[in-house]
Amino acid sequence: MTRLARTLYALVFCAPAIAPPPLAAQERWQPHMEACIHLGITDGMLTTFNQCDAPVTVMIMTLDTQQVAQSDVAPGARFNSQLAMPPDANRPIMYSVCPVGFVPSAPFTFQSDAIMKSLYNCVPNGRPGV
Repeated sequence: MTRLARTLYALVFCAPAIAPPPLAAQERWQPHMEACIHLGITDGMLTTFNQCDAPVTVMIMTLDTQQVAQSDVAPGARFNSQLAMPPDANRPIMYSVCPVGFVPSAPFTFQSDAIMKSLYNCVPNGRPGV
């Protein structure tokens, strides 16, 4: 293959793979918003405080009981999950935080490594298969 042929091949077949997705595709997902949520314990219950500039949907699971709590939380508001936390706060949990109207791109299940490692994006809630 000549140098010109390799260059053309790279431009035609490889460039689309590294180019950013079109605007319409970018609107289909949002990054998670875990960084602006503060987790805490209030009256023995796990709580979250939304420090984001936008409303978010918080999903929390205690891993030992697999109980799930979910709520939309306005900016500056608190969500009391009603999930009991022992005084030593050693109960393992996992949580996700997405803009309202979005859900995690990975299943919110006990075995979801992507959620536990924060390796998920947020996709529209009405997306088929979610």
